[in-house]
Amino acid sequence: DIHKQLKDVLGFIKANIIREEIIKIENKAEAIRFFNYPFRAIEEIIVNAVFHKNYEKNNPVEIQIHPDKIEVLSFNGPLPPIDNKALKKRRIVVRDYRNRKIGDFLKELHLTEGRGTGFPIIYRSLENNGSPEPLFETDDDRTYFLAVVYIHPAAKKITPASLSNLFNSESLDNINDINSLNEFLGNFFKGKNDQVSDQVSDQVSDQVSDRIYAILNTVVNDVKKLSTTLSICKTPHSRNEILDKLRLKSHFDNYNRYIKPLIDYGWLQMTQPDKPRSRNQKYKTTKEGLLLIKLIQINKL
Repeated sequence: DIHKQLKDVLGFIKANIIREEIIKIENKAEAIRFFNYPFRAIEEIIVNAVFHKNYEKNNPVEIQIHPDKIEVLSFNGPLPPIDNKALKKRRIVVRDYRNRKIGDFLKELHLTEGRGTGFPIIYRSLENNGSPEPLFETDDDRTYFLAVVYIHPAAKKITPASLSNLFNSESLDNINDINSLNEFLGNFFKGKNDQVSDQVSDQVSDQVSDRIYAILNTVVNDVKKLSTTLSICKTPHSRNEILDKLRLKSHFDNYNRYIKPLIDYGWLQMTQPDKPRSRNQKYKTTKEGLLLIKLIQINKL
């Protein structure tokens, strides 16, 4: 049944996806509290997708959960005259509805409040949580409706991929001390129009340091050896030379553990990439790797 499906899906998201973040502010009794996603906004989007879906088609409502966003896709799109231009407004007045009986049923179950209330609830929930604005989208023929909710900026998870994007930033070239590092990381994790993130940005760098350390440990389980490897390879070195300086045996397992991950994430490169098994192969630290060394040294990881 529709109401059972809705309750199961929302219960799963609330238990497994939604999490509260707490950031303590120095010299203040109260900590900043926010959620990676405000549940009320997610609930409203999913309920509305079920409410307005075209049940003459077999396409299910699709919910995709990514590391940095949640997407809800339903078919068909909104009824005329609602189009992409109208979807950019915070409140939409609709005079024609699909599935009026389903809407009344969901209202009786307190899963929806009433007509025309969905968008204001979503925007208000996100704004109160300090989250970015959502994205609502359809095509010219209104064949689909896509709603995207983005994760709270200060709740972003650092992954090897996001670290690589961070290291690619030209502004990292201007980081020379812990203050400039803190400012950069604060801005990286800060939302554009977000009062909560304004407060978070001053305090987030300590937590970022912990997260960076944790992810680097997943790439190479010894951050010191990671830093040493990149420092060694400022000038090209062979695999044997690198492992010897790390005081490790020239074993393939050690290569896979301490050298290959750095190549995979673009922090180390082969001098002969077209001949990976060449006896003359050497490894050199990339620009991103040099920035990573700087980050590790400044942050004293």
